[in-house]
Formats: sequence, structure tokens, C-alpha cells
Amino acid sequence: KEIKGSEVKSDNYFIKYDVSKIELYFGASKESELKLSIYDKTGRELKDLYKGKIEKGYSKLTINKGDYATGEYFIRGRMGKIEINTKVLILK
Repeated sequence: KEIKGSEVKSDNYFIKYDVSKIELYFGASKESELKLSIYDKTGRELKDLYKGKIEKGYSKLTINKGDYATGEYFIRGRMGKIEINTKVLILK
């Protein structure tokens, strides 16, 4: 089944947008520590999305869009030496 939406890709992660959720996919070459948080447009941290170890290989994290109001948000984090900074737009 094809999921309609759009994708943002980089070398270490990609983000898939769907009607009700945002899926973040990560590839790790070895077991790594991951800290990932979501921020509003003023830079205020709203929630830790994940904090802990991830296994070598691919991992997926799902964000429910229903938990957030329409607007711009930033997902920021660190996985090993890799920094993750991306803007997401939530529309309802």
C-alpha cells in the first residue's frame, strides 16, 4: 500500500510526512546514543521524543501530529557525532 505524503532525506535519516503522523527513520552504523527533542518556533523545548540507546541498523520513531497544534516545529538531536536539525510544518 502506498502512503501518500512527502519525504525529507539526508545521509543518516529521513522523515516521511503522512496525514496523521510524521515518521523519522535513522540509520546507525553501530549502537549509538540518541537524544531527539521537538521545539516550537520560539526555541522552547516541548518534549523529548527519544533519549537512550539505539541498535545498529535502522530505527523508526513516529510522532503523532494530533499532539501538536498547526505550526512550525523543529526537531533537534544528536546521534553519536551526528547532529540532527530539521524544520517540520504541521497542518491540520
